[in-house]
Parts: sequence; structure tokens; C-alpha cells
Amino acid sequence: MKTAYPRVPFPLIVKATDGDVEAINQIVKHYRGYTSKRSLRRMTDG
Repeated sequence: MKTAYPRVPFPLIVKATDGDVEAINQIVKHYRGYTSKRSLRRMTDG
């Protein structure tokens, strides 16, 4: 069973697409953990 994570509210997305800086920052903060996890590279020595 997948874990249910809170979603970004649609009105916040609309504000961000209209250029509201605070809304953009909230969305970036929401996805910060996902972004940092996906930006790691697996390294092997050999």
C-alpha cells in the first residue's frame, strides 16, 4: 500500500502560476525533500 502524502492545494498552484512569490516558495518547500532525494547520484568505486 502506498503512503498518502498531503497534496498541494489547487488554489495555491493557481496563485503560483500567477506569479505569487509566497505561493511559489510554499510549493518549493513542499517538494524540497523529494527534490533533494532525487538529486542524489549513486556512486560506485571500481
